Amino acid sequence: MAKDFKEYLLSTRKGCSGRGVRVRVLDATTRFAIREESGKGLSPEATMIEWKVKEGIDGVVACVAQITESAGFKTLDEMGAPTVAWKSVTAEYLHDHLTDYFSAKDLDALVGIFRKLHDLDPKELEDIMGEGRDVTVD
Repeated sequence: MAKDFKEYLLSTRKGCSGRGVRVRVLDATTRFAIREESGKGLSPEATMIEWKVKEGIDGVVACVAQITESAGFKTLDEMGAPTVAWKSVTAEYLHDHLTDYFSAKDLDALVGIFRKLHDLDPKELEDIMGEGRDVTVD
């Protein structure tokens, strides 16, 4: 069965590991479950920053579906070669092995990808609201 993913290279030219990732776009129910569940298990003294970090990591492990078995790729063409091996990963596996595959800079990029795919930024909201209008309905 074919699956649709967004494919990204955490390029060595950008200071990342050069690993490829295939990401699934999460449905709304899953996205909001991540937002809700990320707060659980944090101490009552936890800050908003701690919650957002946990939410970002929880989002990454939920949406990353496959990774290249090797790293060091500089271009999408290198990563896209038919000989490149991909490994399917579960959220549970990835959570336990995150730093085995990804550097700190990789994780920043992955959290950014998760947020860009699943969160509405203030400019996008302004654009939507700017196209609204007042109406009177009987």
